[in-house]
Amino acid sequence: MSSIQIAQLDGLSSSTAIKGPCRVATTANIALSGTQTIDGVAVVTDDRVLVKNQTTASENGIWVVDTGPWRRAKDFNKPRDVRKGTMVVVAGGTVGSGFWQLTTADPIDVGTSNIAFLLLVPDSSTVVTLAGTQTLTNKTLTSPTIDTPTLNTPTLTLKQSAAPTPTAEGDTQWDTDDNVLAIGDGAATKLFLPIPASTAAGDIEYFTGAKVKARLAKGTAGQTLRMNSGATAPEWVSLTGAPDAVLEDQKSSGTGGGTPVATTWTTHALNTEVRDPSGLVSISSDQFTPTVDGWVEWEIRSYTVTSFGSRLQNITDGTTAGMGMQGNGNNGPNSGATSTGSAAVVAGKAFAIQYFASVAVANGLGLALSQGTEVYARVKFWRTT
Repeated sequence: MSSIQIAQLDGLSSSTAIKGPCRVATTANIALSGTQTIDGVAVVTDDRVLVKNQTTASENGIWVVDTGPWRRAKDFNKPRDVRKGTMVVVAGGTVGSGFWQLTTADPIDVGTSNIAFLLLVPDSSTVVTLAGTQTLTNKTLTSPTIDTPTLNTPTLTLKQSAAPTPTAEGDTQWDTDDNVLAIGDGAATKLFLPIPASTAAGDIEYFTGAKVKARLAKGTAGQTLRMNSGATAPEWVSLTGAPDAVLEDQKSSGTGGGTPVATTWTTHALNTEVRDPSGLVSISSDQFTPTVDGWVEWEIRSYTVTSFGSRLQNITDGTTAGMGMQGNGNNGPNSGATSTGSAAVVAGKAFAIQYFASVAVANGLGLALSQGTEVYARVKFWRTT
């Protein structure tokens, strides 16, 4: 009776061609002791296991399960038990069932030689060959080979993760964090971003952040594309010749321009931003600061001041950016004058319009008209970058 039991467990045979069947084959390095689950199968005492994935390859072979240390099967234990080409049948398991062939070169010394196996014929029960037109509903295909398929309304689910970095050629994965496709090109990862919704002919795509696309709808005929004031996105503008910003010294109706300081360069009042749709200029304490380089033109008025001039002063650097034209007025009969000028301005610098008056007279910076808001100075700004 004991000899029959040994034959069933150890597959005793004088042939080295095909060994007795194993219940399961390993898929990774394992501890060769105790009962455990291998390739989805819970092995128990006396089960034969094809061990083929050991880190120490000389441990590979056929082993018999025990609650303690395992032992090698008696038909796979000695140098003359196996040769290159020996076949082992594996009856169960999720991925390892089928015919395995020993590929190690002869001579083989079990326990010393590094032993390797190759799946020669998979278990036919796990292989499905379909011909002609097929309808597959809620089926999972593992490593299929499909020739010239026609798929009607299929649902395809890709491999997914928050930050996939596939590099293998054609490996396609879905980035669940940024909602983009990541595809390997054999060396690196290439990203494919979705097109923004509602795109139309003439639209422009741009990035609002890493891996985030946005859409700028097409402009109208004759418009020009430029960067917005925050340098964060493109925008369409109509270049009509109007200045990008207009600043003024405004006072309530009936209020005069004030008395000038005589014979000293003095900053003129500048208190109101009349136009600045792109937010290119800020104004504070009678000074203006552009956010981009530009060009300005200014004009200020005087009344009954004999000699009157103006300049554009770079307050930040303490330099004069440009001089204005001189104006001359009289006080008998009374008359006024205008001083105008133009100059380049630099982004981030504070500028002021300053005047030089030969005398200090009441309302010398302008006489009120009393017909609405009084304006005594105007600065026009055009961006140049």
